[in-house]
Order: sequence, then C-alpha cells, then structure tokens
Amino acid sequence: DRLSFNADSILKLISSPYIISGIILYSLATVIWLYILSKENLSKVYPIQSICYILSVFIGMYFFKESIPLTRWIGVFIIMMGVFFVSLR
Repeated sequence: DRLSFNADSILKLISSPYIISGIILYSLATVIWLYILSKENLSKVYPIQSICYILSVFIGMYFFKESIPLTRWIGVFIIMMGVFFVSLR
C-alpha cells in the first residue's frame, strides 16, 4: 500500500476533527504558558511542569491498569519534593 499525498488527501487530513482539536488545544496551552511566564519567573515555573510526569503515572495506573513498581513511586516522591522546594518563595 503506497502513501499518496495529493491536495485532496492533505485537505482531508487538515480538516480532520482530531487535527483541528489538537491545533486548538496546542494554541490554548501556548497562550496559557505565555500568560504564566508573564507573571512568574521561568526558573520557578518550568520545573513545576514536571507535575505532568506525576499525573501520567496516575493516568497509567487508573485508566490503563498499569502496575507501578516501588522504584517509580520513589521517583514520583522525589519529583513531588522537587516541585515543593522549587515553589517555595
């Protein structure tokens, strides 16, 4: 099966609800990120983004029924402590 890239297939791809939703969400996230950066220092805000790593562990555990080993929980704890210390004034 050969991939064909013509104007019709590209237009169909671009007009996909998944692509449009992704562009909207990415744009919204960018606007929010720029707003946050205008209010706080990068050296404080950027490390706090690592909370996403913690959320991904819980998403994997609850939605995908992944088993989380003790070493990963220790890593989650270390990340949480790092976020705590970075967020102190």
